[in-house]
Amino acid sequence: MNSRIFLRLSRDNIKKNAKMYVPYILTCVLMTAMIYIIRSLSVNPDLSSIPHGGATLPKLLKYGSYVTSAFAVVIVFYSNSFILQRRSREFGLLNILGMEKRHIAKLLLIETVMIAAITFVLGIAVGIGLEQLITGLLANLLGEHASKLSAHISMTGILDSVAVMAVTFVGVFLFALRTLHFSNPIELLSAA
Repeated sequence: MNSRIFLRLSRDNIKKNAKMYVPYILTCVLMTAMIYIIRSLSVNPDLSSIPHGGATLPKLLKYGSYVTSAFAVVIVFYSNSFILQRRSREFGLLNILGMEKRHIAKLLLIETVMIAAITFVLGIAVGIGLEQLITGLLANLLGEHASKLSAHISMTGILDSVAVMAVTFVGVFLFALRTLHFSNPIELLSAA
């Protein structure tokens, strides 16, 4: 099959299943933004200049970014497994109508890449905006102790959040492949 056909089918599948994919994409965007915010704050050089705990705060935020990343992975996997379960009938029908599992896997790969691209762009944009807001609120809360505190666009935060979500999307895709590979069309039709 032509790659353009797969691209169009993947795009149409996302549009057709928008009721499932919009909440999933929003979840992925928020998870990416949360990872970015916490990681960006943990490497903000102005944070360590705060007296009374300024040196400890970046370390706490760094450990918090690990917890947030683990939480994001669990949430994204759970959300995706829900979508896979809801779409299993569609995959079974495509398989019965003659589409091979490798073609369905290619569709899933393209859909995953499209969702990942949307997630990365929107998640980082939302994260940067919310980090600006949180830094301003933190500066107001701390008053004169945080006079030097300002928001920075953190490349570390961007790279870390994209890396965590990229690994998560690879895992989600591999889980979908495993589910697709070990099921027959009748099981897929009856699973939904």
